[in-house]
Amino acid sequence: MNGTKQKHTCIVNVGLFRSGTTSLCEAAKNLGLKTNRKFPDLSQEELHDFLCNPQTAVLNWISNNGIKKIICLASENDLICDGWIALLPFLPPESLDHVKHNSMTAGVHLEFVASSRDVEATVKSELQHWTLHNLEKKAGLDTNERASLERCLHERAIKHQRAIESLHQLGMLKLLPLQGCIEGIWPKTLSLVSDHKELAWETALKEVGRQNANPRRPLEGILLT
Repeated sequence: MNGTKQKHTCIVNVGLFRSGTTSLCEAAKNLGLKTNRKFPDLSQEELHDFLCNPQTAVLNWISNNGIKKIICLASENDLICDGWIALLPFLPPESLDHVKHNSMTAGVHLEFVASSRDVEATVKSELQHWTLHNLEKKAGLDTNERASLERCLHERAIKHQRAIESLHQLGMLKLLPLQGCIEGIWPKTLSLVSDHKELAWETALKEVGRQNANPRRPLEGILLT
């Protein structure tokens, strides 16, 4: 033993909203992990930029104590996602590396993953969410922006998908695709970024599936949010 304090590890799911973030959090909770996926209070301008200018929005946030907020969240939790976290892939790779380096210096090791699903399904789910919660009004969208909301969501989802794929190729994060065999891909990947084994994650994810059981839908159709 060299007396070096062990760093706290936090899984940071930078998957876009409605991409499986809720299901991953629920599985983590089943393993006794502490999670945070609270959406922050945003000004009208910030919410507007969340949709229309995500890169500008997250760059501004990082420049204004965003790194400190990430470190604070990560130090208090085992898994964090949604809110500003979902926009982190819009940062330049060197900025994301800077976030990880600063967190490491503060004693927090960040493990980046990204849940993802079919773009069209993501857009459909997000569009319903925006409509249900009247986010068009809260974001101050004008008439033209409201009319093109679906297109804006689609463009953001496409750019986000490209960003996480690029970061994956750079070795900066691991992908968690919702399509395909979740029971095989997710548990194996998550076991690599946590202290829990593959079987434990598989059991936890199956429990989430049972909690949301619908016999007419496959598991990958259940774990959507």
